[in-house]
Amino acid sequence: MEKNCKLAILVFVSCFFQFLNAQAQTAGTSSKEYHPVFCQLTEQDKHDYVLTAGQPHPVTRDTMIKKLAPGLFHVYQQKVEVLVIPVTLSNKSKDTLRYIAMSCSSWDSYQTDDLQITIIPPNTPCYKNGPDIITMLPYSSSTVNLRIAIPKKLGKGMVFKMGMILPKYVNKSQGLFFSRSQPGNVIWSDEIQAL
Repeated sequence: MEKNCKLAILVFVSCFFQFLNAQAQTAGTSSKEYHPVFCQLTEQDKHDYVLTAGQPHPVTRDTMIKKLAPGLFHVYQQKVEVLVIPVTLSNKSKDTLRYIAMSCSSWDSYQTDDLQITIIPPNTPCYKNGPDIITMLPYSSSTVNLRIAIPKKLGKGMVFKMGMILPKYVNKSQGLFFSRSQPGNVIWSDEIQAL
């Protein structure tokens, strides 16, 4: 079973990159293989684009959730406390910000600095999910309420940061691609203390 899952993932990734290559060749951007370009955030960008997190509010206590073990195809149950945190992205620059995020699973753009603290996806249906371009006008902000799960074993008073993956979209020659593995494109909030 585990071998079949890994094979299915490899086939999917291979097909996805073949699709991207075909799209790039059709658009005339390249006759060679397509390689997505990630524009790294500069120090000025990290100053202009600010992530702030509000005070977390407990939603439930002693909740059991199913989690996927890191690097494995193994599900286990864990007792957690669920909190809601308002997270605000602010564009403090005089320029319009355009960045790439997933159209349906927008929570994929967010993370915490502690791998034990996870973001819980909302229970809303998702029928089509792909990279999308989000536009933020100068001196504007946008807030989302994220549900996070903190393991009970960590106890109260846990201190952590919220992060947002912010791949800037410059032009269509870079491709429309979102990846969670872009450490240079993460902006962090100040520290938050769980109640």
